Amino acid sequence: MRQAFEATLVHRTGAGAALCVIHNGRTAVDLWGGTDLHGRPFTADTLQLVFSATKGAAALCTALLVERDQLDIHRPVAYYWPEFAQAGKQTLTVDHALSHRGGLAALDRRLSLDDVFDGEPVIESLAAQRPLWKPGSAHGYHAVTYRFLVGKLVKRETGTPLSRYFAAEVREPLGLDFWIGLPPDLEPRVAPLIDGPPPGPAQRLILHIARRRRSLLWRSLTLDGTLHSASTAELFNQRRSHAAQMASATGIRALAGMYAAALGQAGGTPLLSPPVLETVTRPRAEGWDRCMFTRSRFALGFGLHSKMSPFTSQAAFGHYGISGSFGFADPTLDLAIGYITSHIAPDATNDPRIRALRAALMKSATTT
Repeated sequence: MRQAFEATLVHRTGAGAALCVIHNGRTAVDLWGGTDLHGRPFTADTLQLVFSATKGAAALCTALLVERDQLDIHRPVAYYWPEFAQAGKQTLTVDHALSHRGGLAALDRRLSLDDVFDGEPVIESLAAQRPLWKPGSAHGYHAVTYRFLVGKLVKRETGTPLSRYFAAEVREPLGLDFWIGLPPDLEPRVAPLIDGPPPGPAQRLILHIARRRRSLLWRSLTLDGTLHSASTAELFNQRRSHAAQMASATGIRALAGMYAAALGQAGGTPLLSPPVLETVTRPRAEGWDRCMFTRSRFALGFGLHSKMSPFTSQAAFGHYGISGSFGFADPTLDLAIGYITSHIAPDATNDPRIRALRAALMKSATTT
């Protein structure tokens, strides 16, 4: 694992990373290296934006509500959020919404960047939005809108914003250094992101076509152009990006510990009972992804092994972020892993780092 990790480090200023593997409840790998954009060493205390790897934290929150009988995934979303019962969404279930099958991956209403960071205009738009396909009939990755759907459900059922619920029920009890909405006093610990090498000709062509035709790929990843920027790093290195309580884009570290707790390997009472763990990690969406132009698999919020997220087995669950950061658990191998990096991948669905780490992890875990 050390060899594989060192091979993923790009030896340039700003390309730092950290890796943690917990096996059978024991921290077996704990590595960090490289520097941040200011030339400071990337250390065990460095915080890093992990993009959609944060969706795993949001999925764990909804799993806890299922565990406590506070959320019935078979009920319509409108049961918890009455304003949602507009434009043909009366029967769209919690299951549909959390497994990317609700058809709400993009908005018909164009919003500003301030609207997205505020959040309420997005929520109001989702309530009024007509699904882009019949809920449950297909799936497509809700890259940005997922956070707002989950956040509204959690707040309506608990009276608490998703960030506070995660802090009270997961981060603080487990002592995790993982934040949805970073406090200002921790800002100096964040390693700025740097953009990776420019995409190759094939990738540029796909992006050009997607943007020109306003495809679902473009609309879902940029929220219909609102989040489009010439530089991903420039957009997400802003303080307001770190402070935003967006569980589809912001979150910092401690991924391995979170997934170890989901498997019941963190000591104390397991976060989830075996029946609920099976329920929330069962495949619910498989096959061609209407948004990502590839095949994908999703459970109840968690990503599953696929081309988008090449985990260690079909039973593994977690989430990958567009920057290259990822975290997942594999109950068949009794392991949890977290990897964070400041160096944004040029191709989110074909990142050589995650594939190299996966290969080393498979070799290590199966011979241990």
